[in-house]
Amino acid sequence: MTFQTTVINDIRSGFIGDVAFDGPTRAIPALLDSGAGAANNIIGRAFTYVSRVNGTVAAGGAVADFAGIMVLPKTQSLRGTAAGGTLADSLLLPDGVSVELAQMGEYFVALENATGNIGDLVAYDTTTGELTAEPVLTSVTATIDDGTPPGAGTVMTVSAVASGRLAVGQMISGAGIPPGTYITALGTGTGGVGTYTVSASLETAAITITADNVPAAGTAFIPDATLARLQPSPTAAGQYLAVIRLNG
Repeated sequence: MTFQTTVINDIRSGFIGDVAFDGPTRAIPALLDSGAGAANNIIGRAFTYVSRVNGTVAAGGAVADFAGIMVLPKTQSLRGTAAGGTLADSLLLPDGVSVELAQMGEYFVALENATGNIGDLVAYDTTTGELTAEPVLTSVTATIDDGTPPGAGTVMTVSAVASGRLAVGQMISGAGIPPGTYITALGTGTGGVGTYTVSASLETAAITITADNVPAAGTAFIPDATLARLQPSPTAAGQYLAVIRLNG
């Protein structure tokens, strides 16, 4: 037997919806009420309130109504699938079932992308509740001027995007940019390469400009959620097993 010389650094255990590590946890009871969207009643996805009074929830929805991540699959009865029969394993639950939604703790989930890094933000699709990892910061290469001599102006021209996306209202920072400068309007850019109007009149060479990232269209960031672990190889369904940390 030879001495071990390599270490596996990805996840080799865990099931979607299970608690991943010991620590403070909090989950709330809820009743599934997704209506026509019941096909998205899947453990490990994000859910929002349909009614806070009745405690009903549905997959996806507005971040202001975020209720939690559906977890603890072992508390559910086997309901099976049409093809596999009543004892087939499935993460899909019908409407009318009582479930647990995690608001604090570390849980196994499935991500739809493998581009995440530890500490990244976690976003969910506002229609399906599916999860993705998102960079904390937007980072772009851009110049700021008006394109005519002597050059000072409020037009920011983005030539490359390293991470994230841009949006109106974002505070930007970079070499020579005064504190408090922000994007006031879109030009030809709609989040990536293109032009934007900023609040300060400047003249810069091509510099790296950063800002807090914003969610993509049709998604929202889960409040106080970050990526804790990520398995780089996809599952048979093309998803990526991950651990997310909920700090709510």
